[in-house]
Amino acid sequence: MRVKKYILILATVGITFTSCEDARTDSEAYVDYENQYKTDIDTYNTLKSYEDKTTNPSFRLGVGMNLDDFVNNENAYTLATANFDEITCAYKMKAASILQDDGNYNFTDVDKLFAKAKDAGMGIYGHTLVWHSEQNGKYLRSLIAPTSIDIPTGKSILDCSDLADGSFTSWIKVNGDDYISTDATAGINGKPAVKLEVPGTVSNIWDVQLSTPKMDSKKGHRYLVSFLVKSDKDGKAKLGFKGLNNNYASIDYDTSTGMESGAFTINTDWKLVKFILDDLSGKEDFQILFNFAVQGGVTYYLNTDYLSVIDLDADKVESSNLVSNGDFESGNIDGWDPGKCSISAEGEGADGIGYSMKMTSPSAGKGYSSQAIYELPGAPLVKGHNYTISFDAKATDPGHPTDFCISTNGWPETSFGIGSIAGTWTHYTATKVADDNWTKLMVKFGSKAGSIFIDNIELVDNDATTGGDSILSNSDFESGTVKTWNTYVDDKPSISADDSEYDTKTIEINQDPDVIKSAINTQMTSYIDAVVSHCDGNVTAWDVVNEPIDDEKPTMLKSGENQTIKDDNFYWQDYLGKDYAVTAFKEARKNISDDVNLFVNDYGLSTNIAKCKGLIDYVKYCEEQGAQIDGIGTQMHVNVKTVSITNIDKMFKLLAATGKLIRISELDIPIGLTPSPTDYLAQADLYRAIIISYFKNIPAEQRYGITIWGLTDNPSNSNWLPSQNQGIFDLEYQKKLSFKGFIEGMK
Repeated sequence: MRVKKYILILATVGITFTSCEDARTDSEAYVDYENQYKTDIDTYNTLKSYEDKTTNPSFRLGVGMNLDDFVNNENAYTLATANFDEITCAYKMKAASILQDDGNYNFTDVDKLFAKAKDAGMGIYGHTLVWHSEQNGKYLRSLIAPTSIDIPTGKSILDCSDLADGSFTSWIKVNGDDYISTDATAGINGKPAVKLEVPGTVSNIWDVQLSTPKMDSKKGHRYLVSFLVKSDKDGKAKLGFKGLNNNYASIDYDTSTGMESGAFTINTDWKLVKFILDDLSGKEDFQILFNFAVQGGVTYYLNTDYLSVIDLDADKVESSNLVSNGDFESGNIDGWDPGKCSISAEGEGADGIGYSMKMTSPSAGKGYSSQAIYELPGAPLVKGHNYTISFDAKATDPGHPTDFCISTNGWPETSFGIGSIAGTWTHYTATKVADDNWTKLMVKFGSKAGSIFIDNIELVDNDATTGGDSILSNSDFESGTVKTWNTYVDDKPSISADDSEYDTKTIEINQDPDVIKSAINTQMTSYIDAVVSHCDGNVTAWDVVNEPIDDEKPTMLKSGENQTIKDDNFYWQDYLGKDYAVTAFKEARKNISDDVNLFVNDYGLSTNIAKCKGLIDYVKYCEEQGAQIDGIGTQMHVNVKTVSITNIDKMFKLLAATGKLIRISELDIPIGLTPSPTDYLAQADLYRAIIISYFKNIPAEQRYGITIWGLTDNPSNSNWLPSQNQGIFDLEYQKKLSFKGFIEGMK
């Protein structure tokens, strides 16, 4: 009864592969799996003894296995050399093994392989030069990593908003108007930057000059100035000032020259310039003058973010803010009428920090239909005094009409005339003379439905005998990075050393895309040069590019976008574009013997015919760009339950039509952890059918060979298909039924 059972199994398996012209007819040879098959298999010689070199002169049988097993395991070495013509290393000829964390190369294990293979007269197939996986991702990403720097933080009194939008409303193009503009993407991480294109011939350093708006001058205060600048080539710039006792102070910004020229060097990297002003006259508002015509023929970029002037002594002035709960950092709106107001969630304060007050108008009406009212503590406002209101705000619906007023009972009132609120955090300030002894601060926002978030409210008596103005203007401190200069030291009182009496935050700046592309291209070509040169004379063929085609979009290359990038992942194509393979093949061919074949290799070509066509089209494209590709490898990790011999035939026919050498590069057929006799029979039949399809559809002159992936079945600790019984030898190095199926396919 057992014999009949297995005959029925083979009949079923035979139906699966009816597309093969040479379908199974010798079912009886498989009948007694437990007793007969071992004796039957032992009658077969080694695999490579069945090669027909006369008909297939370039054909070779290969095995993919661990280098350490081949070099150090005598049983594995003996089995491999007896049955196969060449070895493909599963790991140690990949970049993750060769490329070290310091950028150097380690060929120690590879050289051991060369020596061992040479003794056996066995060829070596190089796998692989350029692949998105099994890379030294740590080192590769270090080449293009953002640069970190600590930059000053705090309230800046310098408003840069009209630099970012290009309006130059408050900033002044003193000279060279035609040479000064805003580039919307030339700044750090694609943000805006002021572009200053200095002509080739200039007469004076001020021929291209940009001035800041006037800033409040407090005598005795120190002001930390910091900005980021770069140029398209080496250049220089010089600063001037208005409102200092010494407006033409010189300083050795670079510290290494020992000369107080006042000019500082600029190059193609973003540089942080920072220094402290401590010699303000106090007689007038001060300004900084950027003079970029020190050297002609250079284009400079002044980043609009992180450009700030911070009063380091602001906390030394007695606060004159008449609103005690204007920053809402206590997490409440104490003192404010809670009718249509509430405290925001944490993180909804100005620029996403801390708390703010949320004012909500349920419907459009009059301005006073929705109000926030604050009873000013202490004495009433002084009639005839000049008061300044300042705050940060944003509206859910941009352009929300809002007004700040001071009053006693709601009417009459003095309006500050703010106007409307923007949709992003914006700083507002206005000044008004109190025409009565007002006791209340009111915010009217009822003329439009929607919400307003308001923060950092300050009301200051400019005519008070104590205290001082409260100035607030937020710079845009978003993430970015720069390469810092040295600390700038000067013994003159007008510009002093950076004494670090301020808070900092770490920002990052991405490298310029062109710089990244150049660095990655250089690394890829350098690696290819080093590896193929070292291995030349020992390696018979290379997978130059491995697995380039996307599975779901077979007309596209793989990409790391929207994927979780593992430590050993690095998608070259994301940095170098479609031509990355063109560059790789050209570079490999430059440094290798003419008789070494160069392959592109990919998986899933028989299960996804569209992907097979996509790979063929990509090969054609690369060759149109001047690359030479000798062959195409098809990985065949196939499943007996889902395989289609019709598709396998179709794949081989498509590949054969390219005229290239065709190689089955990674053939294995997993059948589970606890396979039954039925599974072993199906596995053997599938090995046989695949080999038949290869020889039937690939012309003899294009048959590079077939590589079995795994010398034996995989152990339970294997990184690839653990315990899956996928091979043609078992873990005891004994032939399996699949060995017989493989040979029958060759015969």
